[in-house]
Amino acid sequence: MFINMLIAIMSETFTRVRDAKERSSLMGSTQLYADFMWAITLSEELLGKRYLFVVRPVSANEEENIVD
Repeated sequence: MFINMLIAIMSETFTRVRDAKERSSLMGSTQLYADFMWAITLSEELLGKRYLFVVRPVSANEEENIVD
């Protein structure tokens, strides 16, 4: 009976952690973006407005096509 109670408690904990995984991941990513906002310069069009940055790696082929 003790083993069954232990398994039930562990199962409940695992379920709660698994259900909170996506939310925790999103919160961590958002905090990371907030920590580096000082490094991002905004154009006048975006100043004072709500925005979302999407950051992705650039391959060597794409790098040639980037215009500053």
